[in-house]
Amino acid sequence: MTRARNTETFDLAPRLRQIDDYAHQLEALCEEYVTQQEPSDEAPQVRRMPIPQPRRARAYLWHGNVHGFTEITLTAPRRNKATTA
Repeated sequence: MTRARNTETFDLAPRLRQIDDYAHQLEALCEEYVTQQEPSDEAPQVRRMPIPQPRRARAYLWHGNVHGFTEITLTAPRRNKATTA
């Protein structure tokens, strides 16, 4: 089966005009919003997560015929003793 070609033409000028008007309305709203905001010299307060300090640990590895302790560095935050069961 073959598709029949659509030879109809559409006038897109009204739709393009409508989109252009909408874009101008958005632009005006953005400008109005910016002018309503009070400028502030202070930086907004941001709550930052603490960066965990690296700490040394030892782990016992056992794989096949190879086993023994190894030194590793942990950077995960320490567990809260009150919440661990």
